[in-house]
Amino acid sequence: AKIIKVGKNTLPGEGQLVEDGVYFIEALLTGQHLTSPTFDPNNVRMVAASEAGDQKWEITHLENNIYNIKNIQSDRFLNVANASCANDANVITSTNSSATNSRWIISKQGEEFFFRPLHCSTRAMDYQRDPNKNTVIWDFSIGNNNQRFIIKPATTTQVPEGFLTIDGVYLIKNRVNAQNV
Repeated sequence: AKIIKVGKNTLPGEGQLVEDGVYFIEALLTGQHLTSPTFDPNNVRMVAASEAGDQKWEITHLENNIYNIKNIQSDRFLNVANASCANDANVITSTNSSATNSRWIISKQGEEFFFRPLHCSTRAMDYQRDPNKNTVIWDFSIGNNNQRFIIKPATTTQVPEGFLTIDGVYLIKNRVNAQNV
């Protein structure tokens, strides 16, 4: 069987910390995953980690470590409600990928990542302290461990030889010159 990673397969380029692809976004302190739950697909919260589709996020680099982050299950983009810059503003999902409150600056310290909304870069994605609570934004601080996340690749999909997944995205490599098609 061939292993095909479903998702964009570009190597990180200049100004790009995260390779385009599908990931779990895991809270450093709790091990919980970011989700847009099927019972409340417009809201974003932290829940017990699983392989569920509502916990998978497609991260797409736009430029200079600015990204769109789309939930695989809901097909909606990570967004700050009402473009608020207030502490404790709710993080939701939206169908609008071009709004600045749907674009995120990803920065890294060690192996941990921070997510700051482009429209309000002095804030960062954070989460309320109780389990399974809403994800919010708060004053950005490298010392705030609730703003530290681990980005883990989602499970690679195995496809039987000779079959392709409908609407899948594939890396096609020329065997002669090793260039991507």
